[in-house]
Amino acid sequence: MNTRVEDFLPALRASLEKLKRLGFAEETAELERIVNSAWSSSSEMLGEIGLGLLRLESRIGSQWPDTIREEFAKYMREVRKVWPTISLR
Repeated sequence: MNTRVEDFLPALRASLEKLKRLGFAEETAELERIVNSAWSSSSEMLGEIGLGLLRLESRIGSQWPDTIREEFAKYMREVRKVWPTISLR
């Protein structure tokens, strides 16, 4: 079965830049490394991005700016097309 996932990496990179400008540089560093890494499969990449999104959510907690939180929820929806059990709170 083929699952179509939108190419959200450019948008995710832009969202990470927004968070860094808002003072979350330390919190975004791990996910930024994940996004800019080379992966042997798209499934592996999406799983790692999903886990990175979860860790970022844990680090930022209730400090998420609402508009940016919605952007990250959109990325997680794409990840869940391949990894359906990963989700943001």
